[in-house]
Amino acid sequence: MSVSVRQRLDALQVTSTKAFRGMTVVSLAAPAVGPQLTLLHGPEARVAERDHDGTIAALHVTNHSHLPLLLLTGELFRGGKQDRAVNLTTLIRPQTTQQVTTSCVERDRWRYVAQLGEHFSGGRTTSPWHLRTAASIRACESRTVRGVADAGQEAVWDEISEFLREREVRSLTASLHDAFDRMDMDTALGAWSPAADDVGAMFFLGERLVGLEVFGRPEAWRAAHRRILAGLHLDAPDSERLPSFPAMNLDLLRRMTRHIPLHRVPGQGLGAELTGSDEAVHLAAATVPSDAEGAEGAEDVVHLRIGVVRHPDHSGRRRPIWRRGGHRADVVPPDEADGYPLESYGFEEGVEPDHDPATRVPAAVAQAAAAPPSKAGLVNELDIRIGRSVAALRRPPTGRINGWFLAVPISDYEKLLVGVRSVARLPPLPHALGGRLALWLGSDEESVRWIRGALLELGVPPDRTAKGDSRSVMLNRLPTWLEVCQRTERGVHLRLTPEEREPPRSA
Repeated sequence: MSVSVRQRLDALQVTSTKAFRGMTVVSLAAPAVGPQLTLLHGPEARVAERDHDGTIAALHVTNHSHLPLLLLTGELFRGGKQDRAVNLTTLIRPQTTQQVTTSCVERDRWRYVAQLGEHFSGGRTTSPWHLRTAASIRACESRTVRGVADAGQEAVWDEISEFLREREVRSLTASLHDAFDRMDMDTALGAWSPAADDVGAMFFLGERLVGLEVFGRPEAWRAAHRRILAGLHLDAPDSERLPSFPAMNLDLLRRMTRHIPLHRVPGQGLGAELTGSDEAVHLAAATVPSDAEGAEGAEDVVHLRIGVVRHPDHSGRRRPIWRRGGHRADVVPPDEADGYPLESYGFEEGVEPDHDPATRVPAAVAQAAAAPPSKAGLVNELDIRIGRSVAALRRPPTGRINGWFLAVPISDYEKLLVGVRSVARLPPLPHALGGRLALWLGSDEESVRWIRGALLELGVPPDRTAKGDSRSVMLNRLPTWLEVCQRTERGVHLRLTPEEREPPRSA
């Protein structure tokens, strides 16, 4: 990784956390670097078709300001012959006209309309977060290989069509802007604004970490935050569940990106572009030569965006699955909490758990995610898997089980995590039940049988696993360390036996 990008990531500090209707913004502060910039708004910039006939893949942007103009990846323009999105972050010199590569985000219009005119308005929104990430990956790869930042127009249209269909947005011209027209940002964000020293933020949708976006200077983040959050808000789920361990997730992103090779290409305007991806994350940074005293040859990061591409237990919007030998195991989300007492979860009144009770994250998992890289300087795949799983962990089930399940004591599961060295061999992340049980829920017997097989291969003793169906007499054959503490019409509640919860102390 570039030294400048690493330094920028290492300088970030978590300052505050704010939740908005299904999304969470973890504010980040760092010393200001790089020149002052202006962002697209008002009369300081003019965006127009390249010529009267126009072309989908390019627009002309004129910067009338005395400061460099920063255009963000996924920034949306409305007007001209069709609405467009910027393919890659671009810095335009003061008092200069620059051609900027774009993609169409309005499939069924190619004409000027009276109410919009020949010119474009912009500076209000960016594309939804996952669309920005997908388009940026394609544009960066194309820029590195072919020298042209092509985001793949057919892919962009297909993604927008699916996005509008999922949200039941009717658009006569298949325009992404029609999804924003239904959103009241003032209501969604209220009067919130970044603190004076904040330069960006880390973002969660529900409990899922989706990435971060930071700038060189606080004033750039203050100018950009609403348009970025507008796009993020369109991706937000209805869930009110909040993430945990924000500092751990920041360290996790540092470690996930530290060993990604970055490709450098000249910027479309000022500076250079640094981009890199692996199966987990995508990083794109815009840099300019540093003007700091004694920093000859150094560069400052004026914009950095990291998108989490996929998580170990799920990808996109699909339900978590695990494939092994052609078989599929569905990890069924637990039902909502019933409000049963802590006793039902394996806790006892007045007993403090050994980790955050709001998340039930096993202590060894949290420690593994926060540990430094190995002495060889390589980030262990397991560290990434565990850390990302912590970031994406759901609220735990209450203990009520209605169907097939697999249970293992947390102590045995933690021993497994310490010894394993291959992500491919790990089963899906379990729910942590009361800090005592690792619990997998399955749709049928096959789904939990394969998970049990993986655990046995990894060294978990057979007598330390409990597989069964809560709706059958199989509960009569539970191992001696597990017991049913409560039965209801909606399911059963399991916990470790008193002897297992409080093993005898050695003399």
